[in-house]
Amino acid sequence: MKLANLKWQSREVGELKYKAINLGDNLQLMAIDYLYKNMNIKKSDIVYLNLEELPSYDGEEVILPLCWSFFDPHWMVENHIKISEKIRPVFLAMTLGATYQAKYLNEENLNYLKRFEPIGCRDMETKRILLENGVKAYMNGCLTSLFPKRETKDGNKVFFIDAPVELNDYIPEEYRKNAEFLTQQYYFPADVSIEEINCFVKKHYLKIREEAKLVVTSRLHVASPCIAFGI
Repeated sequence: MKLANLKWQSREVGELKYKAINLGDNLQLMAIDYLYKNMNIKKSDIVYLNLEELPSYDGEEVILPLCWSFFDPHWMVENHIKISEKIRPVFLAMTLGATYQAKYLNEENLNYLKRFEPIGCRDMETKRILLENGVKAYMNGCLTSLFPKRETKDGNKVFFIDAPVELNDYIPEEYRKNAEFLTQQYYFPADVSIEEINCFVKKHYLKIREEAKLVVTSRLHVASPCIAFGI
């Protein structure tokens, strides 16, 4: 049985068919690859799956670590989790997600989760709700906290990454002098390749890792890796 990971996620936007990319989604998948690297698993031995093919996948059996939302629309059909029986999921850092609805915790879905318990949770609220519904669960946090601490000295920039605009009036002048404002949400042409996206994501996080003295953000997938980096 081989190991697997997901490919990058994107969403087409408007008639121009731009790709909407949340860089944090890609970083979660890179965290799985980093985990595999530390397990001495060769890239050639990893099967990469599209989100959309999880319900219908019919290749060789694979083990797929997941750090995502339980109820992602890509693998749900009529409010039920539908992941191919050829895929053995390992729920490492899951969340109920922003689109969670109580109806998703139906008997079929709960029984599916119980097949693969204990469930690793990204947040305490997810753990609490699963336990209340009879599913064994534990708090594991975000998998992006696995990345290694930076070896270089502290940078000299202050990054505001999707920070609430209401903070602007309260930013001390000493921080404004060398501040840079970034976002995690980007739009690319529809024909952009996976390699180009991954390269962009790596450069984005390497910039933060190497240059940041302080990071102010509303994004989990900025805060979590920054803590891992030692920022």
